[in-house]
Amino acid sequence: MSPWPRRIWLFLAALLALAAVARHASMQWDAWQTKARGFGFDFASFHYAAKVASDGEDPYQTRNLNRAAKAEGTRGRVHPFFYPPPALLMMAWNVGMPLADAYWLWFWLDEACALLAMLVLWRWWRPLGPAVPVALFATLAYLTAFHDNHVMGQVNLPILLISLLGLWAADRGRPGLGGALVGIACMAKMAPALFVVDALLRRRWRFVGGAVAMAVGLSLAAIGAYGWGVTERFYTEVFPGFSDGEYNGLKVPITLWANHSIPNVWVEAFPADARPWRVLSDTARLGSRAMVGTMLLLAIASSLKGGADTLAVALRTGGVGIVMLLVPLYTYEHHIVWAWPAAVASLAALSHGRVPKVLGIVWIAAFAVWCVDLRWWNEVFDDLPPDDVRLRWFVREGKMLALMAFGTMCAWGLWTAPAVPEDPTHQETSR
Repeated sequence: MSPWPRRIWLFLAALLALAAVARHASMQWDAWQTKARGFGFDFASFHYAAKVASDGEDPYQTRNLNRAAKAEGTRGRVHPFFYPPPALLMMAWNVGMPLADAYWLWFWLDEACALLAMLVLWRWWRPLGPAVPVALFATLAYLTAFHDNHVMGQVNLPILLISLLGLWAADRGRPGLGGALVGIACMAKMAPALFVVDALLRRRWRFVGGAVAMAVGLSLAAIGAYGWGVTERFYTEVFPGFSDGEYNGLKVPITLWANHSIPNVWVEAFPADARPWRVLSDTARLGSRAMVGTMLLLAIASSLKGGADTLAVALRTGGVGIVMLLVPLYTYEHHIVWAWPAAVASLAALSHGRVPKVLGIVWIAAFAVWCVDLRWWNEVFDDLPPDDVRLRWFVREGKMLALMAFGTMCAWGLWTAPAVPEDPTHQETSR
């Protein structure tokens, strides 16, 4: 290609990238101006849990959070706190701040983490070609879950960034450091532990060792800061209840419209007689466990099947992210940013022929549904004919189906990986 056509294409690509950035910036600023008001939303739980713990009280006792909020004059009720004790250390920075100031700072820190996560994916997967920046900028322009995270004051984007940095470091031949970074993510939000499980199954001992060492160190630090009772309470009372929907007394229905998990589908089909808003019936429990178990086995087999080239690493990262979303009882709109690596990796797999090109149509449809604003999607559902049960189901579960489509393409790409020996930097079994 002569220089001029190439320059024209680069100029057009730069314009599209700038347009994507401008649209993203407009969406986030609009979210701050019109939605980010009130009482800190979900961030209030982190804020008051850190305050309560610093005062020597139990942060897992919701009435303590409510009392702290009333004393500050912000709100009468706060959602329960159900994250590991080291998460309190990571939120200790805002103990001396009023809720409004801490929330404002977190909103824009969250946005910075989104942009940095995009930069990490771009730098890490740059060898995969133009599909990577295309998917990244398209996501930046259209994924409404970004400002949903910002407005709600959630922790997904900072933890996603830390996880990606850790996985990138491991892929660059520093598995101990990578594991330690993922260990930080695990102690802030337990779902990233699936990355450690995947490494364990593939005998990446230094990565696992780094993650375990960091988890132990942070846990001991939390015990030193807040006492043994807080840690004991979490692991003996709060954590065991996750599998049955007892998120430390969180009163949110499993069948909430924004829940995109597999167990939610089974609860809708087979509701419990008592307390249907957060309890699984025996049929729903067995059905969801069987489906989740099958999916986990396929995910493990796919991970073990794939090689260690950059595309395989990308697909494995994306696949684990999808499993993190489909397995828990609750997967809300702000959680689905964890599908970002899968969306990028699956498009790269399509461009490299690891996945049949015809599935590009599926990718476009899944991407559109994944990105769309949940409130508008809900309006579409409400306008459907009440007697069209099948169509209503597909629309209601559209985002879950989009996640499954991304995950399936990631697994497909791993199964069709060329049979080549792994890179020596990934071989840890003999060390």
